[in-house]
Amino acid sequence: MKRLWVVSILTGLALASGMVTTAPLAAAHGVTAIASPSQIEYVGRYTGPATCRVLRVHLNGTQPNTGICLDDSQERATRSVGPYFNDNPCQSGDLHIYANAGLTTPIICFYGSGSVNMADWRMNPFQDWNNVASSWLSGWWSGDFYSYPNLGGTKQHFISGYADNFSCGTNRVCNDDLSSFEIH
Repeated sequence: MKRLWVVSILTGLALASGMVTTAPLAAAHGVTAIASPSQIEYVGRYTGPATCRVLRVHLNGTQPNTGICLDDSQERATRSVGPYFNDNPCQSGDLHIYANAGLTTPIICFYGSGSVNMADWRMNPFQDWNNVASSWLSGWWSGDFYSYPNLGGTKQHFISGYADNFSCGTNRVCNDDLSSFEIH
């Protein structure tokens, strides 16, 4: 009985630290996981490492979107700092969505064409990206942000080469209110 308790505690600590991938759990939910030493890639909803501060998602049109946690990426140390080169391993042309105002992490980046519901992607086991975005940088992309899932609610158009904080107003999605978007 004591050994089972110790194994349960150690397993819980390993999962919380991200040492053990959740591939069996992911597979049970129709998500494909591919593990590498420092990155976990998912097709569909992200259920990856316990915490992911930098998540990069490829929008695949009508096919399932794919995502990868880049927290341990070697690119982070080699990126320049500036308006289109941030201290993160996302590509400078990606659409960057930040949880905090002023373009600060946690961050989720997107590239490709298609749409996405923010609730499909997680920053940790307890928080998905729905209704947490505070700022954005469009990179090379243009499209529309929406305040409701499935491209519903208030619509805010964004153009390439622009950055801003989310704030309420006419045809603007409020801070912590982004639920879905589409890249054209």
